[in-house]
Amino acid sequence: MNKIKAILFAVVLSAGAIFSVPANALGTTPWATVAAIQDGWVVDRMLVFPNTPTLTNPDGCPLVTNGYIIKETDPVHKTSYDMLIAAKVNNRQVAFVLDGCFEGRPRIISVSLR
Repeated sequence: MNKIKAILFAVVLSAGAIFSVPANALGTTPWATVAAIQDGWVVDRMLVFPNTPTLTNPDGCPLVTNGYIIKETDPVHKTSYDMLIAAKVNNRQVAFVLDGCFEGRPRIISVSLR
């Protein structure tokens, strides 16, 4: 029984490290409401504009006054779009994990909603 507890503890500890280190190592934004969202004309892409005075820009992207961006080829882009639309409609707060730049803007790789 102690061996099982030790294994479970190691698994939980490892999972905590796996899920917390990337978010801390990458850029994270403060909680904010969504001021505006914009989709692409011919590409399934979304720009997101939070109600913060400045954008978080950990990777030094050249465009910092034109929102964050979600890359249309990211695996969960449609889920992120749905979460952002829900956040806008319901005036809920969001926070993002950012990784690199795309089209010159900070790239969202994860959306949190509260």
